[in-house]
Amino acid sequence: MSRRIDRRRFLRTGVGLAGVTLLSACSAGPAGQGGAQKAPGKPAAALNDKGWPTDVPKLSMGFIPLEDQVQQKNNYKPLIDHVSSRIGVPVEMAITTSYAALVEAQRAHQVVVGYHGALSFLFAEQQFGAIPIMVDSQDGANPAKYNSLLLAGRESPVKTMADVRGKDFAFVDPASTSGNLFPRVMLLQEGIDPEKDIKGRYAGNHQNAILAIAKGQVPCGASNNLSTDSAVSRGVISPDELVVLKVSDDIPNGPFTVHPELDPRAIQKIQEVFGEFRDLAALKAMELAGPMVPVDPSKYNFVREAAKVINLQFDEKGVPKPVGA
Repeated sequence: MSRRIDRRRFLRTGVGLAGVTLLSACSAGPAGQGGAQKAPGKPAAALNDKGWPTDVPKLSMGFIPLEDQVQQKNNYKPLIDHVSSRIGVPVEMAITTSYAALVEAQRAHQVVVGYHGALSFLFAEQQFGAIPIMVDSQDGANPAKYNSLLLAGRESPVKTMADVRGKDFAFVDPASTSGNLFPRVMLLQEGIDPEKDIKGRYAGNHQNAILAIAKGQVPCGASNNLSTDSAVSRGVISPDELVVLKVSDDIPNGPFTVHPELDPRAIQKIQEVFGEFRDLAALKAMELAGPMVPVDPSKYNFVREAAKVINLQFDEKGVPKPVGA
């Protein structure tokens, strides 16, 4: 059941996500209800000996950019190898240049399975009816959660939220939930207008933002707890190089999604194969909190409601418009 959000409480308590104008799950038709639709009259393809449709000779998987591409691909290799062995066809992995680029690639059928953040999934749902099929979970039923962080460097002149005003600020990507949208809401909670009171720039991915903040290239910015923990564990930064200025409330992890026109048998097989992957070390390296479970679009109803709070809308390229535009 969705919760009613009061704008004043939302901006005061930190329960928030900068908004976009998005379709609700029920308005997205069969895709929003979790069902894939086949073209009328098109015969079902045969299945290979693994139960995978033969008209999908390879599986392309696309990912939002989180860190260095080589490192990210290495982290996901165990999952890619597992999936390929279980469906009997090659699996190709691509890391897109931006969150919006992944939405476009999936809409154009260049990517079969897309891994999105919560907000970029909602954009994909709006654009072509993307279906969320799997998400990492700690309790075996619900999406795991994480937090957006507003950060400063150890040597930065920014020591408190009050110091952020007038400073350069590193966001991650226009469609990043924890690296752009939640940070904007948290800034507003502190009386700082992200369109007028700071000089925002986009770093492109979480690692770039973290490095820029930690190494003093920018006095403050945003990322999330998973990416900062990963940067520390990989030795990219030391734990004391970042100062946390503000923490968001919990954000549901983003899902793996498919296009609504994908063969339902392929969707079922992907869910089965993803659910079998239990390599905890690999899951941690992928910044996933636990094994993957099926996820219903309704799990993101709170995000949909929160998305309306400050009325931040995407243009046709997936770039947020200034509030009030």
